[in-house]
Amino acid sequence: MSSVEQLTLANGVRILTRTDHRYATAAVCVAIGAGSRHDPAGHGGSLHLLEHLLMNSRVPQPGDAEPRSLAEHIELLGGRGNAVTGLELMLLHAQVLPDLAAPTMAALASAAVHPDVTDHHFATERQAVLQELAAAAADPYDVVQDAYIRALFAGHPLGRPVGGTAEDVHAARLDRLLDIHRQLLSSAPIALIAVGPNTAEEIREAVRTTGIEDLPARDATAPTIPLAALAARSGHPAVPDEFCWLSVGGRSPHADDPARHAYTVLGHLLGNSPASLLYLRLRLEQGLGYNFQSWNRAYQDGGSWRALIGAEPENAELVIETVRSCLAEVAAHPDPAMLEAARRQAAFELFEEADSPLGQVIQLARGTYAGARPWSAADDAAALRAVTAADVQAAAATLLRDLVVVVRPEPAPAGGAR
Repeated sequence: MSSVEQLTLANGVRILTRTDHRYATAAVCVAIGAGSRHDPAGHGGSLHLLEHLLMNSRVPQPGDAEPRSLAEHIELLGGRGNAVTGLELMLLHAQVLPDLAAPTMAALASAAVHPDVTDHHFATERQAVLQELAAAAADPYDVVQDAYIRALFAGHPLGRPVGGTAEDVHAARLDRLLDIHRQLLSSAPIALIAVGPNTAEEIREAVRTTGIEDLPARDATAPTIPLAALAARSGHPAVPDEFCWLSVGGRSPHADDPARHAYTVLGHLLGNSPASLLYLRLRLEQGLGYNFQSWNRAYQDGGSWRALIGAEPENAELVIETVRSCLAEVAAHPDPAMLEAARRQAAFELFEEADSPLGQVIQLARGTYAGARPWSAADDAAALRAVTAADVQAAAATLLRDLVVVVRPEPAPAGGAR
């Protein structure tokens, strides 16, 4: 795998390129180091709604009287475009044929810097977001994950729902979102990332007229916010009388803490692989679970480790106890063969994600936090392979000390009304 070339502009914006002639397509991305944790107080879901607006920013079309949305523009080129907002990052990305990579990057950067949106665009995208929230609210799989993050990071910006609430979205105003957008462009980390056959010079030249170089200088580091102690909990949450989803886990180290790698390995050790301990106990021995997975996510201020499991109501308590007992087993003495398999799977997953240009640009955006920190897949893989039995024992023991359990849907209130 070729190395990443980096250019840092005078204002702190970074351009990251990896030229790789093995690929028949190219991927480009504008990464902004801001997500739902940066929504202004009382304006939840603002950055998620802003992401929708940026992808619908109008882009001039050669020979066309009417400009098209950025999303439509990319598709008309024969490519695929999308965007995502998370807790800490907003990504606008596309995968196209190599001869279109440079102009597509220019279109993404122009939309990110100078969005051209109307009141009509705002109204339609706000309605689309409301439909997105309604769909998520009807799916316990989505609901349990929002509820879990809210419980894990209660009172902290990381605990905010990415999309906000329906009330937040109804109250949103276009002028307010554009104010938030201007604030982001003057402070948040920004990276333009490209992977494919194109050269760094092509990508750099393409963005010279987009306004990227004219943005204000930004701070090199973002302040972190201390996490309060987890609220005291006792027993298990109530279980509904229908199929439910359980999220079981706890806090893990932040993104700059080397100890986070042990939690990633633990996610595989208690994952859905037939070589994992949770698979052995939950599925093969007890037949209690079919849909389940475990993983770790690290953020600036802290991390989140969880096992997410679908269960019949009569099995929910036993499923929770099985996760707890598996963590206790690892904390006492992890099986050497399973631990080695988990280390290999963690490293494999890292490189599997990077097996396409799009996978690489997203990985680079997240790993570097929009260019704000050094990162490489090779370094992470080496760190994962170096995780010891003592490391995962400590991780499992830490989770056990303050285990968080969330179940959705919640039981119906007395009398049967929901």
